[in-house]
Amino acid sequence: MKEMIYNEIEPPTQLHSFVQSFWHFENTSSRALHYSILPDGCFDLLVFQDGNTKLTGIWNKKIDISVPKETKIFAIRFKPLAVEYLLESSIKRLLNSSIQNPKNEFVEKMTTQTIKFSEFVAANASKIITILSTGKRMDTRKEKVFDLLFSTNGVVKVSEISEKSCWSSRQINRYFTAKFGLSTKQYANILKVFSTYTDLAKGIVYPQTSYFDQSHFIKEIKKHTETNPKELKKNKNGRFLQLYTQRIK
Repeated sequence: MKEMIYNEIEPPTQLHSFVQSFWHFENTSSRALHYSILPDGCFDLLVFQDGNTKLTGIWNKKIDISVPKETKIFAIRFKPLAVEYLLESSIKRLLNSSIQNPKNEFVEKMTTQTIKFSEFVAANASKIITILSTGKRMDTRKEKVFDLLFSTNGVVKVSEISEKSCWSSRQINRYFTAKFGLSTKQYANILKVFSTYTDLAKGIVYPQTSYFDQSHFIKEIKKHTETNPKELKKNKNGRFLQLYTQRIK
C-alpha cells in the first residue's frame, strides 16, 4: 500500500490568473512522513480533516515539513494576484512562514473527513468565482505583470515588464515588496528555478532555460533549494515532494 496519495486538479479557466491548482495530499501510513518543499512562486491555503486551516506565504528557500500519520489535506495553491483580490491584504510577513486558521471568507468551511476532494474543488471554485465577479475591478497593469512572469517562467527583465505593463519599475518593485516581501527580480528567479523541476524529475541536470552556463545554473538551484541539481535528480526517498509528485502524476 502506498504511504501517500497526491492529486491535483486545474482550476476553471476564469480562475487561471488567481489559482494554480487545487490539491489533495494524504498520509495513509501509521508514521509521520518528512518532506522538503521547494519554492514555486505560489502560496497555499490548507484545510485539514478537523476543519482547521493554514495559510502559507511565498517561499524563497527550501522548507522542511512533517506530515503526521493518517493526515488528509485539501488545499488551494494560489497565484500572487489572489493576495489582492481574495485576501485583500498582504502576505509579506508570511515570507517562508505560515499562520494557523487565518480569517478567510473566500474558502468554504468544511472538513476533509466529510467531503470528497472533487466536492471541495467545486465548492471553492464556485465561491471564488462569485467573490471575484462582485469584488473590485482588476488592475490591468498587475494582470499584465503576472501574465508576463508566468508565461516566460520568470525569464524576463523588469524593464521589459515595466514597458509592456505601462507601470514603472520602481512602482512594480514597491508593490512586490509590500505585498510579498520580495523584489520583482527575486520573484522572477523563483519561477525560473521552479521551471527546471520538471526536467530534474526526468533526470535532466543541464539547464533548459536562460542561465549563463552550468555553474550559474547550479548556483541558482543551490540558493533556492540548498541542494545541487544532481541530488535533486536522485531525490532519495522522495524527499523533495514536488519532484516526486512530478513523477507520479
